[in-house]
Amino acid sequence: MRGFRLVDPIQLQCGSCGQMMGISPEHLGAQVQCPHCQAIVQTPAPLSAGIQPAADSPPPVPEIQIGEQESIFSAPEPSDDLFGGSSVPKIEMPPMDLPPPRLPVSSTAPTVTMEPTPPAYEPSAPDTAFQQGPPPAASDDLAAFTPPRRVVERSMFMPILLIFLVPYAIFTTAFIGYLLYTWPRANPLKNLPDNAPKGQPRFQVKHDYDLDRDMKTALGQPIRVGALEVTPLKVKHTADKDLVLVFRAKNVSSNQVFNPIADDFLKYSRKSLDSGKPYTFLERVSKQKPPPPRIYGGTLEQFKGPSGAEKRLDPDVGIGPGEDALIHLISEPGDHAKVPEFLKAKEPLVWRVQVRQGLVNVDGKDVSVTTVIGVEFTSSDIVRDKS
Repeated sequence: MRGFRLVDPIQLQCGSCGQMMGISPEHLGAQVQCPHCQAIVQTPAPLSAGIQPAADSPPPVPEIQIGEQESIFSAPEPSDDLFGGSSVPKIEMPPMDLPPPRLPVSSTAPTVTMEPTPPAYEPSAPDTAFQQGPPPAASDDLAAFTPPRRVVERSMFMPILLIFLVPYAIFTTAFIGYLLYTWPRANPLKNLPDNAPKGQPRFQVKHDYDLDRDMKTALGQPIRVGALEVTPLKVKHTADKDLVLVFRAKNVSSNQVFNPIADDFLKYSRKSLDSGKPYTFLERVSKQKPPPPRIYGGTLEQFKGPSGAEKRLDPDVGIGPGEDALIHLISEPGDHAKVPEFLKAKEPLVWRVQVRQGLVNVDGKDVSVTTVIGVEFTSSDIVRDKS
């Protein structure tokens, strides 16, 4: 090949920012402005004939002359060198990454503004940040390739925890249910409000709620409820085919006056299906479902005074502290057909009676409260009246 010279454009490196910029040959020896950092850069002087470099400029950069040579692919020419050495000098080029020395700036040289040289396109390295596993094998069907997925390791902590928590929850629930079922509860029949004034609603609970043991007594055994002491005396069968419970009620308070029992405690409607039944009734204690017939309500005969000289008790007056009353609770005539079943009953019998227990303080106010007691006996305890 023939020798050649490096021609337009000429690439120079800015001594200030180190960026490459391109200038025309006619701008050699002049000051140019770097298009990147806007610094003034002194270009080297041209080497053509008749053009001399400035006195204060650095020595000119020698031009590289490449003489005519044979092709590098041809065989080497024969040589007289017995040792195979080559007499052709080797040309060593300076490293291209070293920046050229910064040229002094002359105030007399013209300033030329150059356009920035667009950076050469460099293909970016493939983004491997999201690559996992080895690259896929070459295949004609790229759509059939499925990238590998990470297998999520499942922890055994939760299954093991559930093994213990589920039986614990079942056991705890069962235990709480047992406590609620066996926990002692206040019997609603122990403290019942007295009769409401006429025209006002009446408080009603289940009339045959089971009685607690301390709410029951036997014939001849006194039982105390609040300010009242009740002593059942006898149960008798009269010639009028009635059953009668005879008991004595004593006021044991120091400052109260009240009637132990009221006729309103016994009233109920036999025809109405929505009216509540009274808490006073005679029953046969049986597990039979439905339970055997009961005798509800009744009538009252109350006496006050010493034995043998009793007088009718005025229900509006009642009995005072230390006084007592003799009370006869008589079954209704309409229940005569049921009486024989009680006379020959083999089951235990209980006569429930609603009585007043005096005044009780409720929310800072004294109110009249009633309760239900049960008198236990058997058919053999019933006294037959022969008169």
